[in-house]
Amino acid sequence: MERQPLHTPVNAGVVLNKILDKYGLRKSLSRHQILSLWPKIASPPIARHTRIERVTENVIHIAVDSSVWMNEIAALKQVLLAKINECLAPGAHGFEDIRFAQRSWGFHAAKEVSKPVEHILDERDRRSIRAILEPLEREDIKSVVKRLIEKDLKLKKRRNAARPNDTLD
Repeated sequence: MERQPLHTPVNAGVVLNKILDKYGLRKSLSRHQILSLWPKIASPPIARHTRIERVTENVIHIAVDSSVWMNEIAALKQVLLAKINECLAPGAHGFEDIRFAQRSWGFHAAKEVSKPVEHILDERDRRSIRAILEPLEREDIKSVVKRLIEKDLKLKKRRNAARPNDTLD
């Protein structure tokens, strides 16, 4: 690589590409970039229900969040394999197979979950907390107990807000 004077800014991507070419790593890297490209390769519904767990020499291992989706995606195996191999750098060794495994437990973090609305403690709650904390002398203990009580009260309020209104007949 040709060195440029220190006062001339150099694009990091240009330097990285030169290094990848120099050491012959571009083809290998393109195979592992499939991990980050998966959401673009697969359609949005497929990407929401799958993730690439690992890439071995000739096989891509994909986790699927349900047996229903696994059956649907297995039917698209050859189409997905072709799309994946099209994304590889020219000359990179293509993948020969995709293996699917059901992993229901792994997708809760990926799904968009709406965050519950934070419930604000009212004046009655604050008075109750002060009454509980009053006999405590040490400030460090008061602080910990206060946080625990506040969290407990907020959790109870969230649970009550989530419950349907109970009616007595």
